[in-house]
Amino acid sequence: NYDIEILEAKTVKASKYDDDHKPSIAIIYSVKNKKDKEIAFIQAFDVYQDSKDIKRKLEFGGGLDTDLKDKYEENMDNKINKGGKVKGVQFFKLKDT
Repeated sequence: NYDIEILEAKTVKASKYDDDHKPSIAIIYSVKNKKDKEIAFIQAFDVYQDSKDIKRKLEFGGGLDTDLKDKYEENMDNKINKGGKVKGVQFFKLKDT
């Protein structure tokens, strides 16, 4: 098992590499491994955006040219030792802004 803590969420403008001009939400989080074996760094969340009638599932995207990516990218593909705690960021394209 692991503990995930959301540290911050903020809107970032569209990356120059994006196909559209929609902003993304950056979710900065920490993960602590409580298992006896190493776990891969968490790279997937199910994230939804409320709209008037439905909750829309958001897709990964954006943030490729932000300082947040540079700050947290180093740990994204590493494994976490038992008791280890690391920080990361994931970006999701917003549907309604």
